[in-house]
Amino acid sequence: MQSMKMGFMSYVALAMSVIASQVVMAENPPSNEDVEKSIKIKSDEAIQQLEKAGVMPQHLRPTIHGIKKLGCAAARGEAGYICDVESDVFTPATGRIKAVEKYRLVKKSDGWVSIGKVE
Repeated sequence: MQSMKMGFMSYVALAMSVIASQVVMAENPPSNEDVEKSIKIKSDEAIQQLEKAGVMPQHLRPTIHGIKKLGCAAARGEAGYICDVESDVFTPATGRIKAVEKYRLVKKSDGWVSIGKVE
């Protein structure tokens, strides 16, 4: 009986270890490609809404020259990661600007999603 309990406990410990390793693997921060894709999607959605509302003429549409993930840390008290991102964007109104900003990204079933900029 005692060895049966130990066998069951070993099985439970092994199962918990496997589950924990899968959770850790699922919590890896987004890659540079994930960050770039999610921010471009969010930006395109915002631009389309502004164009549809007639607020942004087509000739003022910004051009993204680059998005680069500098680093990410787990968001505190919220899901996802806070990532430092360098962007290189041109708009006819401002010219070409490089900036470093923080974005929050969350992993969804279809990939990483940019929730938006973080102050």
